[in-house]
Amino acid sequence: MNQLKVLAETDGLTSLLNRRALDRIVERLGEENTPEDDHIALILMDIDHFKSINDNYGHPAGDRVLAQAAELLRGSVRTTDIVARFGGEEFAVLLPAGDLSVAISVARKVRIALQEHSFVTPAGEALKVTASFGVARGRRGPEEWHRLLAQADAALYQAKADGRNRVRFGLHSLGHITSATELEAIPTAAA
Repeated sequence: MNQLKVLAETDGLTSLLNRRALDRIVERLGEENTPEDDHIALILMDIDHFKSINDNYGHPAGDRVLAQAAELLRGSVRTTDIVARFGGEEFAVLLPAGDLSVAISVARKVRIALQEHSFVTPAGEALKVTASFGVARGRRGPEEWHRLLAQADAALYQAKADGRNRVRFGLHSLGHITSATELEAIPTAAA
């Protein structure tokens, strides 16, 4: 039965957790008694122009990019962060500690790692790939999870609207997306 659970909660292509597993983790985190910090942070990452990779190089190349991006993502986050394939070309990183400046720092680190990496197709062709990021922070608990997702998703769409290959964040409690100027004013914390 344990093996079935692992299969049900793991993405077959990337070996990352899937959305179902991430939802369950969020539910468990909401049940934990953590008086020192009842917040979590979320990073949503979407590979830029992914459809053109599939269209120009074929679906095996797209699959290879997804698998390589998952490895880069896993290698760029902290050991306490939870990484999942959220769906399609979208990934999520859950930061249980919930510090917004750390989440932004992690997203920036991943963005640069992806931008600088040479992805290789099954045919041996090198590709450059970028991604856009939406970051949000909110309270723990399943009832807050949907609001946190909406904030991170809105920030991700803002990053895409601002030209892609960007990190943007939504302030969950204030309900808005920061401007690029405000984003750069956030100090980079040690990741």
